Parts: sequence; C-alpha cells; structure tokens
Amino acid sequence: MSTNNAAYHALLDHDLAAAHRHIDAALARAEARALRIPLQYLFSTRGELALAEEQFDEAEQWFARALSEAQRNGNEAHVANTLANQGMLARARGDLDEALVLLNRARTEASRLPVPHLQAQSALRLAELYGQRGERMAADESLRQAEALLANGERRRLKHEAQQLRLTL
Repeated sequence: MSTNNAAYHALLDHDLAAAHRHIDAALARAEARALRIPLQYLFSTRGELALAEEQFDEAEQWFARALSEAQRNGNEAHVANTLANQGMLARARGDLDEALVLLNRARTEASRLPVPHLQAQSALRLAELYGQRGERMAADESLRQAEALLANGERRRLKHEAQQLRLTL
C-alpha cells in the first residue's frame, strides 16, 4: 500500500512519470503475491493516473475494475470514492449530466459513512460541477456543506480547494 500511496502523492504533485513507476511496481507486486485486497486501491490510482493523462477509455476500465473489487470486498468508502472518480471522468469527457448522477451517488454513499473527508470531497466535487453547469445556488450549497465538514479537520488540501472554489463562485 505504501507504493500505491507514493503513486497517488506523485500524481497529486503532477509527477506522472513517478506515479507510473510506483503504481506499476505496486500492481506487479500485488499480482506476484496474489494480493487481492489492495487491488481496489491500485486500480483506482491507476485510473486516476489515466484520467490525468486524458486517457479516458483506459481510466474508465481501471475505475470499473476498482469499483468491482471494492464492492466484492464490501468497502463502502472506496465504492463512494470510485463513483466520484467515475463522475470526474464523465465531467472530463464533457458529460455533465452523467457526472451529476455519479457524483450524487458518491455523495449519497459517503453520507452513510463516518468519513467526513470523503463527504467533504464529494461536496466539493459537486460544487465544482454545479458551478460549471451554471447552477450557482446548488454550487454554493454544496460548498457550504464541504466547508462545514472541513471546519474542524486537518485536511489542508481539501480546505485549500474549498477556499479556491469560494473565490470563483
């Protein structure tokens, strides 16, 4: 899992070459050792990397695999996260209606769990989408929900995203 985390953080830092090295190594290790549990995370990270590279069909395949593994393992938090990733993929493809459906599903799944950062992340993604769709009131409401969820937490990156989004709405 540490190699997956390294890949994810390289992705956040926009170092796609390092992200590829880390995720490829993690996938190879999981396959060599027949480790199934980490696959849901590895597939998701690989999908996010493909999305960052605008390889939309590839991202779709990785996210489908991640969702299947998360569902098989009963990992509701990762199901919600993967639905959100699929929503971001739909948004990147310009299918804002499908993005809205998927991001609302992700928010619904996240709302059932005691995972405030996932709830806040879902609300932020919806706020961005509503803003893109020109739905200012819905965007503001989603952003307020995210800000409330982040108020007492330590999620600096999400707080920064919320602050930046507040400036653009």
